[in-house]
Amino acid sequence: MRILTFLPSEQLRRLHLAAGEHDHVDTASNSASFFGLAERGRWDFLVVDPEMVTENDLPALLCRLSESPQPIIIYTALTRISASAIARLSAHVLAGVVLRDHDDSPDLLRNFLARVPIEFFGAQMLERLGSSVDALPAPLRRATIAAFCSFSLLRSTTEYATLSGLTRRSVDRWLRRVGLSPAKWIVATAQFLRAYPLIQSPQLPFAAVSRLSGYGSVRALRHNSLLLTGNELVFLRNNSSRFDIIDMVEGAVRI
Repeated sequence: MRILTFLPSEQLRRLHLAAGEHDHVDTASNSASFFGLAERGRWDFLVVDPEMVTENDLPALLCRLSESPQPIIIYTALTRISASAIARLSAHVLAGVVLRDHDDSPDLLRNFLARVPIEFFGAQMLERLGSSVDALPAPLRRATIAAFCSFSLLRSTTEYATLSGLTRRSVDRWLRRVGLSPAKWIVATAQFLRAYPLIQSPQLPFAAVSRLSGYGSVRALRHNSLLLTGNELVFLRNNSSRFDIIDMVEGAVRI
């Protein structure tokens, strides 16, 4: 798990204590450094204290955070500034709030971080496509990261193109230029990788899997499974331990 923070030193120390031994926690000393790292790296989520900036600078910070493809955790005291940030981000990418000196003991914080929704398979695919994704223009790169890893589900190629600020034709042209498949395959693969951990859960009926992962029906989920893996949903569920799902579907997103 990769975590990028913009926190005072005491909060950062507690977060380090709470993080697992295999988690990578990085920090920024100012907002410019924070957003530079956020845009260049592939982070599972961002942890921010709004009180790290002045009240005059807060609107600009919130505007940038609202456009983030990663889920945001607000880790702060409950003040007028932080309350404003929480209210503004709650409609966008806010994954949760940790209140300083209240629910941020190492054990409680560790439990909180464990519940943050991480798109594990999407992040794996993004790592596999790293050099190609890095070669995309910044807005399209952010949209591609969002497709695989963001807290908010991208459901269509139209949403993907809109987030990138490009036309659908321009998106496909740029993807081809870096060796990636057209947008419809990027979106289809990203959506299926979101569904795959749910497919692996035997207690979930496939109707619930399709609803939770943004498919309109079990039929659409089944069609995507056959298209990307050549396998029925039941077969994937019963044999999931035998497969590396990233290897199975990688070919769909590469030319």
